[in-house]
Amino acid sequence: MSFHSKMAPMRSHRLLACDGGGMRGLISIEVLAKLEKELRILTGKPTLVLADFFDYVGGTSCGAIVAALIAMGKPMNEIRAFFVSSCPDMFLKSRLWERWHSKFRNDALSARLRALFGDVKLGSDRLQTLLMLVLSNASTNSPWPVCNNPAAKYNDRRLPDCNLELPLWQLVRASTAAPTYFPPEVIHVGSRPFVFVDGAMTMYHNPAFQLFLMATTDVYQLGWEVGADRLLLISIGSGNSTGTEGNLSPQEMNILYHASRVPAALLAAAQQEQDFLCRIFGETLEGEPLDSEIGDMQGHGIRGGQKLFSYIRYNAELSRAGLDWLGLPNVDPAHVHPMDAVEFLDEVQQIGVALAERKVKPEHFARFVPEELTANGHEQNRDHNRR
Repeated sequence: MSFHSKMAPMRSHRLLACDGGGMRGLISIEVLAKLEKELRILTGKPTLVLADFFDYVGGTSCGAIVAALIAMGKPMNEIRAFFVSSCPDMFLKSRLWERWHSKFRNDALSARLRALFGDVKLGSDRLQTLLMLVLSNASTNSPWPVCNNPAAKYNDRRLPDCNLELPLWQLVRASTAAPTYFPPEVIHVGSRPFVFVDGAMTMYHNPAFQLFLMATTDVYQLGWEVGADRLLLISIGSGNSTGTEGNLSPQEMNILYHASRVPAALLAAAQQEQDFLCRIFGETLEGEPLDSEIGDMQGHGIRGGQKLFSYIRYNAELSRAGLDWLGLPNVDPAHVHPMDAVEFLDEVQQIGVALAERKVKPEHFARFVPEELTANGHEQNRDHNRR
């Protein structure tokens, strides 16, 4: 099966968006593993993978790795194994004379991605879903959400710089190239080289609303129909790590303070704004409160406005209170806030498992399971329900 089969007219479509977050991407992976498990039970298909359920997947930064592997048809146990084994390579310290440019090296991760994706290009038929990856083009100072939709403007194979010819491993590597953390990635688009950095350096650290737009707006020429009963968007976060500083003094807010805090604050604001847009225009089925004023937005939106899709947001709050609510009193928030503290990867995994058990419920998405996935599974589903 290739992604072309996902473009045929259907009664409904299903979208999946994966946030960035460095090593905290393991939270997303554990949530997706539970989602895959529940879908296998619902359909009676023990070998189902998420590419069987979703029609269009998108990701930013570490979410780009996860999204690309899902689009390749990989099961979540393989994706988890790759991520856990690759984390030491993702965060391999640069040599002393290189640290002026980046904290970590990229050669080991690049080699792993090359080995994983091989010669697969963005337009390859080996992709089983439509795929969108968010990059930031430093050469043009602009966001680049690239996709394999063959109808998109820059995916015309007659063009000398057709995006479909770009190597998938390199697009994924570029989407993960967080400034100061990793060196940038140079990609030749046609004959022209561009310098790319992490897609989280755009408004699409959380790519959910952008993915919705690329699936539905006529400029992208896919034009899927909207409606809460026709379109499901599931957005997977990698943990909110913002916290209050009640004892902050204005005298502490010097140049170094702002240099370290402003990027994280902008990323958090962009992530929340994308989530907020999804809850305004979508019918929110699940999601943690955004803040104390607007809550989780379930049952709310624009007065008189049609809900354009059904929306699910799975994410964790990495504060002390949030971790206690997950039943994780022994997980230290200071260990799981950084995106590169690989030595605490086991604590990050505990968060993902606990979040998945608490939040991922089949009733959220069961009505969007297509008939072709359940045709042979009704008897098995009845057996499961009796158990």
